[in-house]
Amino acid sequence: AAFFKKMKISGAENNGETWESAGLADMTMTCTAFDWEQPAPAEVRVSVTLSMQGKNGCGFTFKTTYTVLGDGRVICDNRFTPHGPLPVLPRLGAMLTLPAAYKQVRWLGFGPWETYPDRDACGQFGAFTETCGDTLAYYAKPQECGSKEQCRYISLTDEAGDGLLVFGEVPYACSALPFTPQELSGMQHLNDTLRRDK
Repeated sequence: AAFFKKMKISGAENNGETWESAGLADMTMTCTAFDWEQPAPAEVRVSVTLSMQGKNGCGFTFKTTYTVLGDGRVICDNRFTPHGPLPVLPRLGAMLTLPAAYKQVRWLGFGPWETYPDRDACGQFGAFTETCGDTLAYYAKPQECGSKEQCRYISLTDEAGDGLLVFGEVPYACSALPFTPQELSGMQHLNDTLRRDK
């Protein structure tokens, strides 16, 4: 589950403070259920339920189910049940960290530059490629960037073409950056972004 978002200098600072004051930037997570089954010879299903607690009663029950198929596909189903007086959420999604070798990025969606819900019309819809970090915007202070809107798929592969291909049931937004949101949040200057090991 991914909730943490580095607030941009250009806006949303007040929402960010409300979000952080609710404890959503550093939630306590407890596994409350774990189950698995094999409904077919070439299918295994694993389910994990987490209790995610912030402050003042704010939090989520998060259940994720992975269905692993014999042909190599992994179907991931994420379900969030909110509770408490939650503020406006800057993000609700998933995050995955890969080794640095998987740096060849290809996607079908808006591009070739970064696009966002309020300005996806500035992009063009099509299939695009880049190296991870190419869309890292060099703002005065490092912050999240490189969003790709209305994606149908995104792949991250190594030089041999091996890697990960992600489809969604509906178009989605994603990014591929060499830093986590938490790492970007701790950076103060552009030279902090020179290290890229994932």
